[in-house]
Amino acid sequence: MSGWFGDLWDWGETKGTATKDKAPTVQKPEGRSPAMVKQRPQEKKETCVCKEQYKDLVWGGKVSCEFRKKVVQMAINLGLPQKNYEGANWLMTIMALESAYSFSPKCGTFGKNPDESSKYKYVGLIQFGKAAAEEVGTTRTHLISLTAEEQLDYVEKHFQLKQFKGLLNNRTALYLSVNYPSATKYASDKDHVVYDSTKDAYDDNPMFKRETHEFWIDKKGKKQYYTGKEGKSYVWEFEEALKEVEDLGKSNKTKTFTCENINKTNDKVNAKDVVTYHIYSGGKIEKHIPKKIKEGFEKKYKYVFHDSKGNEHEVCTADWHTTKEKGIGQVYKTKPTHSKVISDQNVSEGNTSRRVKYENGDIAEYGNHPKKGIIWLLYKAGKNNVELVKMPDSLNYSKDGILIAYNFSKTQRRYTGANSFAGFIGYLAKSGYKLTTTGSCFSEGSSFPSQEHCNGRSVDTLYLGVIEQDQKVIDNAMFFHFTEVLKGVNSYCEKLKRAGNGGTLHNSHLHSGNFDSSIIKIIKEQ
Repeated sequence: MSGWFGDLWDWGETKGTATKDKAPTVQKPEGRSPAMVKQRPQEKKETCVCKEQYKDLVWGGKVSCEFRKKVVQMAINLGLPQKNYEGANWLMTIMALESAYSFSPKCGTFGKNPDESSKYKYVGLIQFGKAAAEEVGTTRTHLISLTAEEQLDYVEKHFQLKQFKGLLNNRTALYLSVNYPSATKYASDKDHVVYDSTKDAYDDNPMFKRETHEFWIDKKGKKQYYTGKEGKSYVWEFEEALKEVEDLGKSNKTKTFTCENINKTNDKVNAKDVVTYHIYSGGKIEKHIPKKIKEGFEKKYKYVFHDSKGNEHEVCTADWHTTKEKGIGQVYKTKPTHSKVISDQNVSEGNTSRRVKYENGDIAEYGNHPKKGIIWLLYKAGKNNVELVKMPDSLNYSKDGILIAYNFSKTQRRYTGANSFAGFIGYLAKSGYKLTTTGSCFSEGSSFPSQEHCNGRSVDTLYLGVIEQDQKVIDNAMFFHFTEVLKGVNSYCEKLKRAGNGGTLHNSHLHSGNFDSSIIKIIKEQ
């Protein structure tokens, strides 16, 4: 695990890279992700707990209300200072630095090619390596499958390790336990050398080069760092750097409060015979569940869009089913043989030419990956069920100035998350363009050639080829709660703003992923 700072690097399908003694550098983030979440009902209370209690948490605008609440509780559990949420702010600062300000549970090098045998691949909120994951009783494969909120449980376990008992008395100690654990006990000694130029960590963590002989200012006024020269990184340099990150986090406090999206007994259900998603032009999404569902509609969802004039547009009704959740695809050169095979079929589904199903629920798919060539991807089955909807083969809804339209291109990945589909319809309507999609996932949650599209959490769309139009699509994908929107790196994509760096794989298409399902308000008929 290690911190970083400076210029953004190529993340590809996932983001980030770090090592226990090595780390790349990142730039300051542009914008922020929406913090739109639901909260458990509280007795006789309808206001947002974040607005009342956690509004001053640094970097709070990058995470959900649930995340903020768990961090505050973690600070209590760890015995950190509580006044003005000082300890919670330390934790937020450390996770901001380690995750390149993304707070993504998937950032790091591990997700690009998941391989548990590699010691030097890292993932998550504090960049867990192989050994660090094992120390808290898990694996990187499991960590990358979690939400940010779920991964916090393992972050807390790291800080609770016996080796840090009695040492986490300040912000620097907390950070050293992540960046360079052996130095944690020296966190109060400002002149202690954490590492010097004999260690790779010295050049790989330029944020902690703060002496005048360690950097220069270029013609553009940007700080540049010397490499290959003798030098030392002292505790005081870590202290200064962490203060800068925390100060930057003050301008990224949350301004959006939606955890008051709780069910109220006086909410009127606008659904008859079938569970209905109501998608509003302002970004709100509700799932209305009638008391009685009509026979034959038990496995169907209706999707209705509400325009800015209050008109309702019944877009479509889609079939849904449940399947075991699948982990991010792991690369194999030969067919995995870890479990009994129950079926092995040749298929013709875009890039996918073969599919193997195993007795334990895993699925392996074989075909031509656009970057890795001919490979297998193994999607391991989890314990939980996920709901997937069968997307209509095309949509061409047009009425009263509202266009909600798409068609598929060269793919059979025509399933997606039930909630994600509501967000997709929202940004199609808000954008007003007919888009071409290369799909989401297959019926059982696998998603070859993508490692990341499992469980229908991401949808790809081809670029329209007009900057203004593609920018509008990006903006509205984010507006409708897709928290991981990635573009390519060619000259055209460089003109697009706000979307993250998706590497060369995304030169041909936009990736809209990690829909924030927590913003959906569920209303049940009493």
